Amino acid sequence: MKLLPAHCAGDGPTVWLLDLEDLDGRDHSERWHEAGLINEDELTASRRYRHLRARSQFLAGRALVRHAMSVQARFGARDVAIVPDRMGKPRLATQCEASPWHFNLSHSGRLVACAFAQSEVGVDVETTSRDVDYRSIARSHFSLQEADWIDSSSARSKKRFTLLWTLKEAYLKAVGVGISVPLDGIVFSAIKHGSCRVQSRDLAIAESWYCRFSSVRQDYWLSVCSDRGMPRVDLRWLDADFARC
Repeated sequence: MKLLPAHCAGDGPTVWLLDLEDLDGRDHSERWHEAGLINEDELTASRRYRHLRARSQFLAGRALVRHAMSVQARFGARDVAIVPDRMGKPRLATQCEASPWHFNLSHSGRLVACAFAQSEVGVDVETTSRDVDYRSIARSHFSLQEADWIDSSSARSKKRFTLLWTLKEAYLKAVGVGISVPLDGIVFSAIKHGSCRVQSRDLAIAESWYCRFSSVRQDYWLSVCSDRGMPRVDLRWLDADFARC
């Protein structure tokens, strides 16, 4: 298992990452099930996905949540339930009791990410290789300031768009309001050295949230938002053998 240095309580969110290409082309769902990282209901639900990649993303996400819970919170993976709260947001529970730990999942292409913390947290990972009309999207849905920032560097414009997209997604997921808030009302600025400033036209709580970002692998951006300050993004990469640990 490939890990960064041990996580210290209070340091902020930890992000567990799995590259599906590291699974050596095999279906690991049965092994994850045997290890208690996914349950029977999740295994059944995964069969509804028509595409193998989507099925792998779903199962890997659930496996990462329970792995994080067992490593950081010291609960047995089989004792961890993932249940929706009254707003429909997935929450952790142990033996039918709410857990003080929070998680959030994201996947894009071959990467699956799980942010895990003792505070509200949101994470988003996106590949820069998607073929989208990003300039048009930015002009239609981002603030004028952000769209101008994207266009100000032709060599980096697509990467800047993807970074802003992950920041907005991670922030909305952390706050728990989803896409009901217009994206152009959430403005990120002072974007440098892995951190940024967020202002919200529609949410009065923007100043109490912290957002950080990191470039991962060759063509992915990862952003994390939390209501607790974080000096850095603590990334922990896993390989195909993590279910054996």
